[in-house]
Amino acid sequence: MKTQVNKENSNLLLKLSSGLWKVLSNRRKRQVNIAFSFMILSGFAEAFSIASVVPLINVITNPIKTFDQPIGLFLSKTFNLSDPSQLVLPISIIFIFIIFSSSIIRLLNIWICNNLAAKIGNDLSVKAYSVAIYQPYEVHLNRNSSKIINTVTTQSSNAVAFISSLLDFLTAIFVSTSIIIIL
Repeated sequence: MKTQVNKENSNLLLKLSSGLWKVLSNRRKRQVNIAFSFMILSGFAEAFSIASVVPLINVITNPIKTFDQPIGLFLSKTFNLSDPSQLVLPISIIFIFIIFSSSIIRLLNIWICNNLAAKIGNDLSVKAYSVAIYQPYEVHLNRNSSKIINTVTTQSSNAVAFISSLLDFLTAIFVSTSIIIIL
C-alpha cells in the first residue's frame, strides 16, 4: 500500500513539474537553467570544501610528510618556506578561502532559487488574475471577487512553496551526488 502511495506521489510530482515547465516563459526557462548551473556549482564547491579538510589535517598532524608531497613542494617554493611547520599557515589560508568561496556559492544558489521561485509565483499569479479579470461581465456579477482574490493568493503561495521546495530538493541531490563522487 505504501509503495503505491509513493509511486502516486512521484507521478504527481512529475506531472506538476512538467506542467509548470510548459507554462514558464522562455526567460524563466533560461533562469531555471542558470539555477541548475548554480546547483551543480554549489554541489562541487561543497564537495571540494569537504575534500580540502584532508590536506589541512595532514599538515597539522604530519607537516614533514606533507612537505615532501607535490602540494608541499609547490607551496614551499612559492612562499619560500624552509620548515615543514610553516606549511600550516598557507594551507589554513587556502582552506579558509575554499570554505569562504563555497559558502558564497551556496548563499548565491539559495538566493537565486528563492528569487526564481518568487518570480515564477508572480508570473503564475499574474496569469491567474488575468484569466479572472477578462471573464465576461455576467460572470463577475455572479462571483464573489474576494473568493477569487483569496484563491489566487493562496494558490500562488502554494505554488511558490512547491517551486522553492523542488529547487531545494534538486540542490540537495546535486550536493549529495557531488560529495559522494568526490569522496
